[in-house]
Amino acid sequence: EAYAISAATNNMPEVTGRICPQDRLCEGNCVIEQSTHGAVTIGSVEKYITDTAFENGWVKAPVPGKENGMSVGIIGGGPGGMAAAEQLRLKGYEVHIYDRYDRMGGLLVYGIPGFKLEKDVVERRVKLLEEGGVVMHTEFEVGRDATLEDLRKKHDSVLIATGVYKARELKLPGAGLENVYPALEYLTTSNRHGLGDKVPA
Repeated sequence: EAYAISAATNNMPEVTGRICPQDRLCEGNCVIEQSTHGAVTIGSVEKYITDTAFENGWVKAPVPGKENGMSVGIIGGGPGGMAAAEQLRLKGYEVHIYDRYDRMGGLLVYGIPGFKLEKDVVERRVKLLEEGGVVMHTEFEVGRDATLEDLRKKHDSVLIATGVYKARELKLPGAGLENVYPALEYLTTSNRHGLGDKVPA
């Protein structure tokens, strides 16, 4: 019952329970914090509920009651694309996710360090989507492997959920010097190395 409540408004509570800055948001502003009891540790509770639900087999693949005969192509396999895929699948759509990387998960996999969000947590959610019938197309680049128009012809609708892989440029002294890298580039390279990928030194 606790998992059903947690998942009713959140497609990936096991992720938000780990990465959301609760200490600055809900927990930091909890009125109970003003008393001697301390704040409710919402992130830990959310993480515990979802991990327990997965361990006990209570989390089910998004299988619709009835297929509706329509298909949706989603460009981008990050958190937005994955959440949309789950909701659309539950409503009976045939769903295809197209992502240019070799794994689904987007910045959950490539941008957030493993000590903050374990990669198997994301992989577990990806497998659940596949079990529910979501078709994953990795290493698929729109413009190279198919045009947007090709995808529009193939599907009844197309959702663009590519997220942001471009770091903000800082106007600071030294920002453009040799061996000074944007944080996003560093995190992506570091995470790929941690996953066993070959990355430039």
